[in-house]
Amino acid sequence: QSHPATMRRLQRNCEGEQDRLKRRRSSFNGTLHDEGLVQSIGSMLDDSYVWSASQLDLIGSCGFRFFAGRVLKIEPIIEPQIGPDALMRGSISHKILEQMYRHFSENGIQPHPDHIESAMEVLEQIAAQVLDSAPATFGFAPHPLWPQESAALRQRLRKVLRADFEGALKLDKQFQSGRHFSEQELRFGESAALTIALDDQTFIRMRGTIDRIDLAEDGSRMLIIDYKSGSESSLPTLKQYMQGRSFQMLTYLLAASELLDAREIGGAFVSLRDAKSGDVLWLDDVPANANGKALDSTTGKAALARYIQQVRAGDFSAEANGVEENKCHQYCDYAQLCRIHVMERRQRGSRHG
Repeated sequence: QSHPATMRRLQRNCEGEQDRLKRRRSSFNGTLHDEGLVQSIGSMLDDSYVWSASQLDLIGSCGFRFFAGRVLKIEPIIEPQIGPDALMRGSISHKILEQMYRHFSENGIQPHPDHIESAMEVLEQIAAQVLDSAPATFGFAPHPLWPQESAALRQRLRKVLRADFEGALKLDKQFQSGRHFSEQELRFGESAALTIALDDQTFIRMRGTIDRIDLAEDGSRMLIIDYKSGSESSLPTLKQYMQGRSFQMLTYLLAASELLDAREIGGAFVSLRDAKSGDVLWLDDVPANANGKALDSTTGKAALARYIQQVRAGDFSAEANGVEENKCHQYCDYAQLCRIHVMERRQRGSRHG
């Protein structure tokens, strides 16, 4: 009793750990209770807030990550490094692909095995220009192995291009009458954010960029292509969507349905590392003579509406919805703040106890 302040802090810390262990919704686990703070959050994230697809994925996978990174704007301390980081390498690849496919579109080069050699020449020319200027454009100091890293990046993009033109990416199978490259880096919601109704009471405004859109020759069928730097196994899946943690393709399909004229709209993620694509996901129904899976928009909208209502009410509870077993789906900069690993120890102990 000679140190009451210390004892109060210890008691509060113990209460916080108990809340985390028992997964209670409390201020120790990402839930705001102060009325003023809740009102401020509600005003910040109201109908005028402009969302991106990555932000919606964040609140689906873990609301606490959105809270720490987007609301509190806590940034991890990154050690200086020589050469491009993973984000820069992804941006370099995207820039090369954007310019390459735009050249194909403007010059009538269609995805066909007979056109591979000429397409490869275009890739080499554009890659050389982008890679030579990359240090200045993306703001990094090239390290001694940058030429080798550039060569490896070129090789990955060659594999992607060959797979696309030889029909190995599950894309040609979706078009009976052929396809052409229609749009690259299509930006939406810039001058005026795109409004999407999730239900009768919940609306969100969005902006974003679609990497690429392929169209059927008659314009009736559209396929959205989104490039991912990771492996094929890391591509978002329909299962993740149904579990309420991956909304990027849904938001792009909905945006495309508002912006472009096509009766049948689908999309696919493409791994630049493995030159493979995931299943083609179609908005609500798989068209005749097409392959893939149906992405039920009603399910996704209902999940998004629930998450939006929660965060607007100040509920950013740390609930790892990344992979099975309630574990975070990847490394997280905020794991030491939400203490998800503390919850996991109790979960594992409970299963074995």
